[in-house]
Amino acid sequence: MSSRKRRSIVSYYEPSPSSGSARWIDFRDTTYNTSSNAYVYSTTSNTSLLSLEIEDRLHEPRTARILIKNRPARPFSDDATIQGTQGPWSNTITEFTKIKVRDGETNDIYFYGFVYDVQDFMDKDGGILSLTCHDQLQEVMDKTTEGQAGYRISTKNTDFFRAYDKTSRLTNGFWGQPVYTFAQDVSTSDTSNIKVDRFDGIEVGDEYTATNAAGQTETITITSVGTIDSKISFSRGGTPRAFTEGDQFHKADLVTSRSGLIKSILAHHSSNITFGDNSAISTDERFQDSLVGYVTEDNEYPLSDSKTSILTKIQNLAVEDPHNSTLTDERTFGFDYFISPNFTDASVNNETPKGYFNYFRRGTFPSETQRFGTSGSTTVPSNGLFQQGLNIYHPSPSSTDAGSFSETGKLVPMTTSRFSRPKDEIFSAFEVSYVETPPNRSGIDNKDPQRRQALFMYVEANTITNADSSYGAADLEYGFLWNQDADSMTVENANEGGVLLIDSYHVSPEGEKQTFLHGTLTYNESSEFLNVRLKQLNAAVSSTSATTISVDSDARTAGFYVGQYIRVNNEIMKITALGHANNITVERGALGSEAGTHSDNDYVEARHVAKIQYVAKKAAYSSGSYQNISDTGVLLSHINPRLFDGDSAFNFDEYWTVGGSSKEWIGDESRSIMTLSYTPQNSYAFHRVGAITYAENALYTPNNIRERIFQAAQRNHTETLRGMVTTYRPPSFYFTPQIEVATGAGTQTNALTIHSSSAISGSQNPHLAGIKVGTTCNQLDSDENVTGIYGYVESVTSSSFTVKWSSGSGVSTNDKIRIDIPVRTGMVVKVKNDLVNVDTIFGVTKTKFTEDEGVRLTSYNIVGQQDQKRAYGYKTFEGAKGPEGPSGTAGFGQASVVLGFDVRATSRTNVKWAGGPLVYKGVTYEINPGSLTLTGGKEYVLYYRVGQNFLQAAERSIYLKQIKGVISGELVSVAVINTDESTSAGEYPRIGLQNHVKGPAVTDTTAIAEVVPGSELLFTSDMSTLTATGTIHGSYTLDETTTDDIDVTSLGFGASERPFYVGQKIVIENEELVIKAVDDSASPKHIDVRGRPSGVSHAAGTAIKGAYRHGRIRPFELDTGKFALGFDIPEVDTSNGAFSWINTFNVGTNIGRNFTAHGATQNARVQIVDSHLELHGNGAGNFKNISWDTNDTAGGSIYMNGGVLYVVNTLGVAAAVSTGSGSTTADDIVLGSDAQGDIYVRGSSALQRVAIGTTTYGGQFLRVNAAGNGIEWQDPAHIYLSDGNASGPAYTFKSDQNTGMYRHAADTIGFAAGTGGAGQAFIDDSGYIYARSGFTFSTDTNTYADSGGDLWRFFTGGANLRASFGASSVDITSSSGTTSTSINSYLQGVTALSSTVYAGSVRPHTDNSLDIGGAINRWDDVYATNSTIQTSDLRQKENINDTKLGLDFIKDLRPVSYDWKDKKENKINQTHYGLIAQEVLESLKKHGIDSIEDFGGISHDGDPEHFYGARYGEFVPILIKAVQELKTEIDTLKENK
Repeated sequence: MSSRKRRSIVSYYEPSPSSGSARWIDFRDTTYNTSSNAYVYSTTSNTSLLSLEIEDRLHEPRTARILIKNRPARPFSDDATIQGTQGPWSNTITEFTKIKVRDGETNDIYFYGFVYDVQDFMDKDGGILSLTCHDQLQEVMDKTTEGQAGYRISTKNTDFFRAYDKTSRLTNGFWGQPVYTFAQDVSTSDTSNIKVDRFDGIEVGDEYTATNAAGQTETITITSVGTIDSKISFSRGGTPRAFTEGDQFHKADLVTSRSGLIKSILAHHSSNITFGDNSAISTDERFQDSLVGYVTEDNEYPLSDSKTSILTKIQNLAVEDPHNSTLTDERTFGFDYFISPNFTDASVNNETPKGYFNYFRRGTFPSETQRFGTSGSTTVPSNGLFQQGLNIYHPSPSSTDAGSFSETGKLVPMTTSRFSRPKDEIFSAFEVSYVETPPNRSGIDNKDPQRRQALFMYVEANTITNADSSYGAADLEYGFLWNQDADSMTVENANEGGVLLIDSYHVSPEGEKQTFLHGTLTYNESSEFLNVRLKQLNAAVSSTSATTISVDSDARTAGFYVGQYIRVNNEIMKITALGHANNITVERGALGSEAGTHSDNDYVEARHVAKIQYVAKKAAYSSGSYQNISDTGVLLSHINPRLFDGDSAFNFDEYWTVGGSSKEWIGDESRSIMTLSYTPQNSYAFHRVGAITYAENALYTPNNIRERIFQAAQRNHTETLRGMVTTYRPPSFYFTPQIEVATGAGTQTNALTIHSSSAISGSQNPHLAGIKVGTTCNQLDSDENVTGIYGYVESVTSSSFTVKWSSGSGVSTNDKIRIDIPVRTGMVVKVKNDLVNVDTIFGVTKTKFTEDEGVRLTSYNIVGQQDQKRAYGYKTFEGAKGPEGPSGTAGFGQASVVLGFDVRATSRTNVKWAGGPLVYKGVTYEINPGSLTLTGGKEYVLYYRVGQNFLQAAERSIYLKQIKGVISGELVSVAVINTDESTSAGEYPRIGLQNHVKGPAVTDTTAIAEVVPGSELLFTSDMSTLTATGTIHGSYTLDETTTDDIDVTSLGFGASERPFYVGQKIVIENEELVIKAVDDSASPKHIDVRGRPSGVSHAAGTAIKGAYRHGRIRPFELDTGKFALGFDIPEVDTSNGAFSWINTFNVGTNIGRNFTAHGATQNARVQIVDSHLELHGNGAGNFKNISWDTNDTAGGSIYMNGGVLYVVNTLGVAAAVSTGSGSTTADDIVLGSDAQGDIYVRGSSALQRVAIGTTTYGGQFLRVNAAGNGIEWQDPAHIYLSDGNASGPAYTFKSDQNTGMYRHAADTIGFAAGTGGAGQAFIDDSGYIYARSGFTFSTDTNTYADSGGDLWRFFTGGANLRASFGASSVDITSSSGTTSTSINSYLQGVTALSSTVYAGSVRPHTDNSLDIGGAINRWDDVYATNSTIQTSDLRQKENINDTKLGLDFIKDLRPVSYDWKDKKENKINQTHYGLIAQEVLESLKKHGIDSIEDFGGISHDGDPEHFYGARYGEFVPILIKAVQELKTEIDTLKENK
């Protein structure tokens, strides 16, 4: 394992340590204490992290994959009880353990979540602990929507309210807000004594929104609420509306949005996620509330429609959430989210906050305001550094100072990058599939639902001009007409735009108009058709019967076609022929229109080219009407197929021209005019059509569907710049501002105000710098290095932020701090790479941070932020996965009731409260002390009637039916109280405050009565953890009609069984019950339970799980002033399941009960008196034993009698242990009955000795067998054994006494085995091991080594000799047994290899990869019969060219004779002939060869200390070339001669 230091530190949370309080523990290197056999942990050791990978994907849970060093200290120990057999972290981490990863220097938190998978394994380097972790978002990803309650809209005519509210309630499977109904008509002037259906929850001063049948709304403010009848009075605001009986009103301050739904979903389905502010509108910068309301067709948002992940629901809500509420700016879509760690207190080591759900408009995190460059005033990215976020620059000269990269906290170098613009994302249009259902309507036959398709296209409009002033202003706020009555529309041809999905009428092939239902509501609506002005009349049409009209240019190339309907003014014509030039032959007065006369230059319109479906921008309202709209996205539908296909023969591209030559598209009814600035038809040479399918669904109103299709088309209408960049920096950026004001000096909390001149772009608003709650801050020294004092931001305002520091007094004015901002998916960064012409803002869709071998690397997947209209796309997760994740307590809103006193149980049937203030809706009421006497097995509601001075209680059923909504006055439910079935031995009442109630604050010191009702501490197991013995009886199925008794296979009264008992809480699958009776006499056995709900059934054999009482500790007074604690164990009566407690142990002034209390002896067994422990019996003669028992089997005991300790064996026989009563007066302990003793320890009169089986107490410490040849311990430092011999070893084994060790000779150990009496191996003082036969292996005895004839021989496969080593040679034998090689024995000596004989050929192991000798390790002479063979095969060669070297090169060479400097002894030192390698290289340069790589005739390995060599064979081809050139010259001379 690498020892390179890692910077990241991984910690796990230990909630219940064996000592101390809950804490975070770092994974750090440990040492092993061999004495205690335990690992020793140090907080200063290096981190145990081996590798780390943190992956953050958009809209998905964050994942951390962690490898921790977990090497066991003693992995091969046979003692499994010691720690060393496993790694230091084995069995420490379980699923759902909390994990935190932080920067070891700055303490910036990189990851915070839960362990979902633990693997403890070994590899070649030792033990490894592998952890797979996810953040809190995994909890809602793992949960499905199946069977979950949905959310209901407040009223049909208003938007969706946010269900997460203090008065949210579950009704008929939906979470919803109470809606009130007028019980009388209300005129525009009525304000007093208005009758309503009820007034629970209505409060003076509250604002409500009332809606009438026409959809008109009015805000009313409550001025009084009736005390006897349901009448209210209110003041009116704005324009008064008239209401009729049955019209509704609801709270006006509710968030009617997707973000509200998301909050509700998280509140109801997550235990580990918070979104901070629980008010209707979020004030935390991290959660941006939606800006647009949300409405569904059935006014409901269901969750139980399918097995969809809860997170998928959240994701779909987020990506559809619009960015702007006022549509004078073009509407774009898409919110992003992620979970942040949310740590806010660095001063403690036990903070485990819920993860915070950040929700924000795409492109607004870390700051909605984006500034670039040094001035920070421009919004153009290319003008300089992004001031509010991370900048990743390619370190090219154009982006550096003086040619070098100047890294800062916000500017980091790019390591690698990849960018692309994928064309496969582009769609010209979408074919939308849907289900259409006809209604029951007079005169129209009801038809079966049909699936239909329609073509939708995204275009962009340059202008939309509101033309017809006859329409009301509200009708044209989006430029065209919407929601028209279908009966007023005229549609002539289904193929030219019949109403399909969005419009609720359809045209039959015969031209008959029909009206249809969509979903469960009838939508008689239709957005209008669009015409296109193709030409103008070239001459007036003065006759109503004329069938030829003339246009101002060639009609055949203008986009007209035969069969097309055209419109001139209000007359519709049908083209029957296209003549030459400008003439068009038409049918006049088509489709029931009236033929008329027309003037020159009147427009000729192609009729019903498409339908207008969505405009992403609303017109500004001024002077009583809406103004023109410019530059917006538009969704068209029902496009004429001929025009979409674009038949060039008819110039259909005329319809789609943009810019100055754009045609005018005109509303068929409104006459509003639109010109186009973008269409896919003329933007791309290819056209791809996508598919979108919608079924009937309550979530799909026409407008919702329009928005969804618009989003898809808007998102995919053009290429998007995508890329991936990496940097060797963590996924964060930082800056170091100077503190202007530091308040709270000397405390842990400091409000910090940043200098306006610091690195926050000239702004004092921390939000604009990306500072959020949980941001990490570090104190800096004068060199701007971190000091080790750090903190987390606790709160943020528009001018300052508060930090909770880890230690010290925080910071001072003018100090510098470092602020680290993490980069998460959905945030924006700036990327610049001049090599690929990229310099802009990107949205981050994925980050991956790794740390391995000490190297940290972050990769970012990014999408060009310049394409802001594009969402990142819909995603659906694969479905839910198993467990629901970590459990916890989910809050449900801020407290609306505050109690200034506690409510506690004082016995099994009594509850009391001390009285004090109760605050409700800002008003404080003084409550008197009180108490309740309750009945067992009941559920009560403790409630307060506003205005009174006491609390009341009633059984829940009575409260709901006879009190709530019945008695006058406002009622507030305070708590729910549950009593146990047994009022004698059961649990104390369980009191649960309602979610909207907050109790007294917790103090530092709390009496036990404050923690445990009645001061009893009860230990129970959770009912889901232990399976009861009994299951549902095999012949009995528990169905929804069974309400009282349950047949079971066993009542658990047998040995090794868990019993059922009265008052026990049990769970069968997901149904929770309480046992009220146990019947042992029935057959089969059965238990009675309290009130089963209907509609729940269970099969025979279903397991029953139960809660079990393990014991209790209770305080009591034994006698006046003698206080004690009693320890009780449970007992169940096997005849009827009655539960009771048995007192087993008491702790008081003395431990036990051996004193008089209330006139009776308590018969104690154990007590501590005067600091010593005493055991007492129940009567005379009953000795006080300490006994051992194993599985109900006596294991022996000890007791004292007459000053003698007796040990009793399992047969009941006692043996005495004497203490100072043996035959020798100085003896301390004698075991046995005689004076000699089996074990004798002497006292101070002599050295303490132990004798075993001896006849004297002589000088031996330990001796066995007085004959002297047994075991003796006569010296404190030695143990003596007899010498033994080969046939009778001294150290041997009971079952094999001729095997063992003995003294072979002086200073020699012998090893004996077998009956031969001969030693098999010896070790002497020289350190040698002497083997009698040889060496082999237990797993392969056919492979061995022995000696013979001064040879060391090696055998395999039995007697097959493979090699032998002799005095002067090594023989290696082939598999056939013949000697193939003899190698001189001095291979590793000082002499060279001098005598080698080969019986076969010698080949290298790998072709063309090995050398014989080297530049400084050379052979002297090589002898061979034939010359060496060099490969010359054409198949092995490339780059074959005629040699340029020839006669001229040969002429330049200097052949020389020479002698070797290194003379050989005993060998003739001859004169040699050859070339000088360095001279050859110089000659080569003359002939254009400058590198040794271009000439193989000279060899050198590049080391200047090594020798050059020559391959003379490489000169032969050159000599051949020289001879050829000489031959040519000779032939030429001969010819010339």
